Amino acid sequence: LYEQGRFYDAPASMSTLLRTDFLTPAEKWLFVKLFMKILRTRTAHVGGQSVRAWLDREVHNVHLSRMLSAFARTMTYCANLDLISADIFLERLTLSDIRYIDDGWQSIVDSLYVKAIEAGVHILTRTRVCELFQQGERIEGLGLADGRRVAARAVVLATPLAEALRLLDGVDSAPLRQTLATAEPLRIACLDVALSCLPVPQHAVVFDLEQPRFLTTQSLFAHVAPKDGALIHTFKQLDPARPGDSHQDERELEEWLDLI
Repeated sequence: LYEQGRFYDAPASMSTLLRTDFLTPAEKWLFVKLFMKILRTRTAHVGGQSVRAWLDREVHNVHLSRMLSAFARTMTYCANLDLISADIFLERLTLSDIRYIDDGWQSIVDSLYVKAIEAGVHILTRTRVCELFQQGERIEGLGLADGRRVAARAVVLATPLAEALRLLDGVDSAPLRQTLATAEPLRIACLDVALSCLPVPQHAVVFDLEQPRFLTTQSLFAHVAPKDGALIHTFKQLDPARPGDSHQDERELEEWLDLI
């Protein structure tokens, strides 16, 4: 954790919780009690409130609130915690591990492709989908630009919102269209830096408690750089409700890198 020129151990495990000097002994006990309460909470019961509202109601200690706010911004990729549902944050907070992927995300895509082909999946690429069709209230498949129709028990729209709405133009699914029409895409400012060596290895993962910024040295946890090299991933969570300045975001991430 970074705050006011100092770095502190983040309480990511029992050992780091005991070791950190960011929290007093009383605050550590409060954090344990709060985390146990979160583990017992059915996340569906908090889905109607924002992360900010949940923090205001459940966390009355300033240190804990700042720390959990930084965790929430990082885990949800959003600087405005009034826009994020509390259940999303609590589910991610209680995950037992975070996995970094050797050779990056493309290795997942490549492995999935191979497994799909072995299982007999027919993959079409560079094939434009122009419509969805339905039977009753159920989407039954999709239409391709060359006139073919592909039946489907399920359809996943992994597209930008505007494209998803275009595809749903001919589908009688008002609730889905309304949900998508009111959805707000989340964006982050991201700066990745590749180095021939890591000059300061002490702070491999850092949460900024003062600004919506995060840093992780991914090459320390996964094979994503040449031998002795380093890959540092930084990002700034943005506020969808406020216009940003990409040049200012870049300067702030460069300052963040220099600081660490």
